[in-house]
Amino acid sequence: MSENKYNLTWVDAMRGWAILGVLMVHVGINENATVFLKTIIANGARGVQLFFLMSAFTMFYTYKRHFKEECKYVGNFFIRRFFRIAPLYYLAIIWYLWLNGTEPNYWTGYIQSITGFNIVSNFLFIHGLYPYYINSLVPGGWSITVEMMFYLFRGYF
Repeated sequence: MSENKYNLTWVDAMRGWAILGVLMVHVGINENATVFLKTIIANGARGVQLFFLMSAFTMFYTYKRHFKEECKYVGNFFIRRFFRIAPLYYLAIIWYLWLNGTEPNYWTGYIQSITGFNIVSNFLFIHGLYPYYINSLVPGGWSITVEMMFYLFRGYF
């Protein structure tokens, strides 16, 4: 399979390795596993960092093309990123509110329940900036804040 000017298959391969790493961590370590295997599984957490690196690379790699081909490239950048992330994340917020309600959990700390501001902060992708909101609605939701902040800084700089 040949690569065209804008499609780098090695980036997709790296994303695949990143996903496998994250899955290894979430599957867990079997107590009967060898030390070597336990080490590989434990280092699967680096998959998140690898995914962020690949995301940064592709954003900057495509910048020149979008700059040349689009007259409103910054606005279009934000629209593309928003619709890539937001719809599914919004569904996840609704799902987890339905599933768990607004009862306190491990991540809410001293806060008595999930608050309206907590929910709004998730919809605005700023929940990762406050420790008690970071994962209180959607498990792993912190990564959405990081990705959106990534997009915000990339769009303006």
